[in-house]
This record gives sequence, C-alpha cells and structure tokens, in this order.
Amino acid sequence: MIRDGVGRLRLIRAEAGPERRLAAAFRRSVFFGRRQVLFDEVEEARRDRYGYVFLLLDGRAVLATARVLPYPSALSPIRELDGDFASGSADSEVGRIAAIRTPIGFRASLLLLTLGALWMRAHTRHERYLAHCHPKLLELYRQVGARDLNVTCVVPGRLEAHAVVTGSYDDAGRRGLQRLGIEQTEAAEMLACSSSPLGVEPRPCAESASRMT
Repeated sequence: MIRDGVGRLRLIRAEAGPERRLAAAFRRSVFFGRRQVLFDEVEEARRDRYGYVFLLLDGRAVLATARVLPYPSALSPIRELDGDFASGSADSEVGRIAAIRTPIGFRASLLLLTLGALWMRAHTRHERYLAHCHPKLLELYRQVGARDLNVTCVVPGRLEAHAVVTGSYDDAGRRGLQRLGIEQTEAAEMLACSSSPLGVEPRPCAESASRMT
C-alpha cells in the first residue's frame, strides 16, 4: 500500500540531464509496454527541458512520472490536436503521466498528481491546468477535483479518443491528500530536500514545506 510506505517515498523535479533521461526511459517503457505508443524523442527531450518533469521515487525505484508545461506554448501537445479546448484560465498543461503497472499504480499516480500540485503552487506562479488523457485516466483526475470539459480529441497513433479536463493545483493538492489519507506534514517530508537517485541534488524544497504547514 502507498500509505504504508510513506516514509520511503519522495517527489523530485528532474532537472539534470541524467534525471530527465531516467524519467524519459520510464515513460517510454510504460507507454510502449501498455499501448505500443512511440514518441518523437527529440521533441520530447525539448519539452522536458522546457517544462517541469517529476519523478515519484520509492528509494531509488521509479514509481511514476509526469510533466507540466506552460500553456499555451509552442511546445504544447494539446495545441497540436484538432479541437476547441478553451478552458478559461488554464496557465499550464499536465501530461505524460506514467506509473508502474502493479496494483498500486493508480495510487502512485494519485500521489504524484497530489505532490506535483503542491510543488507547482510552492515554486511557480501557475494555478490551473489543462490535460488531455486516455479515458481510463478520467477517474484519476476526478479524484483531485478536475472538471471534464465534455470534449474529446483524436491523438495521432492512438485508437481511443481522449478526454480533456481542467482543474486547479490548490484543489488537486487538498483533495489528493484527503483521498490518500496523508497529513500535510507527511507530504512536506516527501517534498523535503534529498539527493536524487543519481546523486544530483534536486531544487531546494523548503518553500514547499512552509506552504503546507
């Protein structure tokens, strides 16, 4: 259970090249292993450098990853899709969520979204997000208060039409902690400064802890 292993879990922002490559390799393995999805890795690397890439770790093991990009931007995957996705005040785009394929995969994704939302509010000016997702991920976003825009989009190379959702990082952080049964102090510990699995120090996270306590 994710809840039982809280003391070993932490979220880092993958800023250094080795960390970003670790996240990209995990993401590539999950997407191809589940749905035979291949990405343009050159473009993905550009997006990773431009955005915020997160890794949820259990010790040195990767449990999940995701990426946030400013929205709109020239590198936005959503802008490449056909459709009207006006979301009002979304200033960022959440995507590329990938988690381990085990019974705890859903909760790992939920913890990733929750801690990532807390980090975004502590370290950036971004407040609201837009995301397009496989229908199986709709419930994950609903768990953190996202609103389904009731529009779909066709993603090149995918068989299923994707849903489009929007929400706020404040809601995602608050509701995610409630769903997971995790106290703010525990979340602060998972966001606390620690060495990355590759020995690279991630960005200081003291501000995250101060915002949550």
